[in-house]
Amino acid sequence: MACTGGVNFFTTIAFTLMPVLVLRELELGPEGMGIIMAVGAVGAVGGLIGAVAAPRFAAWIGGGTVIPVASMISPLFLLLVPLCVLAPERWMSLVMLIVSEFGFAFGVLVYNIMQLSMRQRVCPPRLLGRMNASIRFVVWGVMPIAALASGLLAENLGLVPTLWIGLGGSIVFVAPVLFSPLWGMRRLPDEVHGA
Repeated sequence: MACTGGVNFFTTIAFTLMPVLVLRELELGPEGMGIIMAVGAVGAVGGLIGAVAAPRFAAWIGGGTVIPVASMISPLFLLLVPLCVLAPERWMSLVMLIVSEFGFAFGVLVYNIMQLSMRQRVCPPRLLGRMNASIRFVVWGVMPIAALASGLLAENLGLVPTLWIGLGGSIVFVAPVLFSPLWGMRRLPDEVHGA
């Protein structure tokens, strides 16, 4: 929950500014924005491929290990967002943003499928509803706050520094799963010990 909530908060800071970046700063137009979102957005091409790949990815590196690995994929691809302003040509910025959105969506879907599977396996059935409601309250509840913070930060610090803050925070908040017993775990546990 700490990883997902923190990453959601900081990636929302970055993605709230995506239309401003694409339409005003880079002047890629509504067509560019549409292409970026169609290729990458969660549920679009990157998300669908991530959903299909998640079980294979887990079988390859282990069901536990895939959670911290996938948690790092999204922030690494998010790195391309603030870097795209340095591209010498607009088409290069467009390609960087398409790749960023695709990789981000892929990582998010793999991570979400695996961490949700783990939560459902270790939670007693009688508590599943409460557990899911509580977690969703936190991990989705931070997003409107982050959108507001994004506007305030961008107004006071500027667009690109705020994008870097979003990226940096999203990297920091993968720590709860990066430094967890999930590394090297081939199979997700079926229950919590002592529960």
